[in-house]
Order: sequence, then structure tokens, then C-alpha cells
Amino acid sequence: ISGIGGIETWEDAAEFLLLGAATLQVTTGIMQYGYRIVEDMASGLSHYLADQGFDSLQEMVGLANNNIVPAEDLDRS
Repeated sequence: ISGIGGIETWEDAAEFLLLGAATLQVTTGIMQYGYRIVEDMASGLSHYLADQGFDSLQEMVGLANNNIVPAEDLDRS
């Protein structure tokens, strides 16, 4: 799975990874902000990994999937 669309910060990247994206495609963000955006994402993700106790990026891929529930199970009140 490759995450694409709306990835502009390391937090955006982390969300895509946690939802199962093994790769990320960042095109519009680079066109708008330049290649510095990639360095900022790498730095932010590196700090996040260390803070969360992960040894590698692969450890976080798909972790949020355990929290996904069917739409009919959502509390809509």
C-alpha cells in the first residue's frame, strides 16, 4: 500500500504509515514547499520513532488497523 494525497508534515506521514502504507508519495507538497519538506518529514518521523520506542519505521506500519471498526459499530449519538 502506498500513501498519497495530502501528505505535507511528518504527522501526516505517520498517520498514513500507521494505517498501513508501506511507502509514501509526496508530490504536491514538494512542488509547494520544496524538497526541504522531505528532510523535515524524515527528521520528525525519526524523533517520533525514538519517542515511541520504535527501532524501525516498519514497526509502526499498520498499527492503527486494530482500532478500525465497522461503520455499523460506531456510536452515532
